[in-house]
Amino acid sequence: MPYGGGQSGMGGTSGMIMSLPEHNEELVTVVREKKARRRDINIVSPFAGKTFCFSEWKKSFGRLPVDRGHVVIYDNSNDKTFGRKLEDFCTRELPSYKLVRDTNPHLTMEFSNNWTAIGKRCRAVYGIIYNELIDHRKPWSLNLEDDVGIPEDSWEKLSFIMKDESVGTAIGKCIDRRGLKDRGIRVPIAVNFTRTQTIGPTGVNAEPKIELEHIPEKDFGVEAIGGGHMGLWLTRTEAINRLGMGHQFGDLCGNDMNWGYAINEDGWKFAHDWSIHMKHFYKSDKGKKLSC
Repeated sequence: MPYGGGQSGMGGTSGMIMSLPEHNEELVTVVREKKARRRDINIVSPFAGKTFCFSEWKKSFGRLPVDRGHVVIYDNSNDKTFGRKLEDFCTRELPSYKLVRDTNPHLTMEFSNNWTAIGKRCRAVYGIIYNELIDHRKPWSLNLEDDVGIPEDSWEKLSFIMKDESVGTAIGKCIDRRGLKDRGIRVPIAVNFTRTQTIGPTGVNAEPKIELEHIPEKDFGVEAIGGGHMGLWLTRTEAINRLGMGHQFGDLCGNDMNWGYAINEDGWKFAHDWSIHMKHFYKSDKGKKLSC
């Protein structure tokens, strides 16, 4: 069935592509679903046609608590061959799953440098997934993106952090592939926020400005931060139920960063475990698979 009424985010354009069609929620359809009992985790994986690292994703997926999860596979590849591969994976290997197909044109950094449009699309897709498609009765929601590799002990470390009931979301270390690809520097996708408000007559009705402070890379330790990626992202479903997904705070970019801001504003901690060294896959200009 198609889904409507989700979050579609804010407008705006930048980069090479000056106009792109809005995300049409009528093109999002549940293709197949199978349910098993005694599942307490929503495990979500969205796909956008990155076939070059599918084998790496499968290795990572195998390190998750699939025996406890109802899996949502969200296919926005628009690739019939890849779509059949995902469907075969679901039917052969998953006892409990929902396979969703989104036939809107996919939009990632592999296909565009229009960061505003990419951010808007991610906000729309994640809004549909977490507002409409997961089971909101399950206490945990675990997100694994299609271009990351995770260590064997990732789930154990993240779930241990969540024993602290003040933590709403926990992630591991993931390096921004854009920084490495464009500037040759390692920048973790982990930030703190500062909020400034103009004082005086001209600033009375102005929205606060939210700025990002990138956190330097570390090798070990757990700390509370402002926000980070959704590459491997464990969240209490209670927080999603309270806040919803698909926020836009001022001109803050990225669904992931807006979630971090929202959950901190609601009084939860956003935890980062620097000892979970994830891989972030991307293609070189010559088409070679690389990771950071």
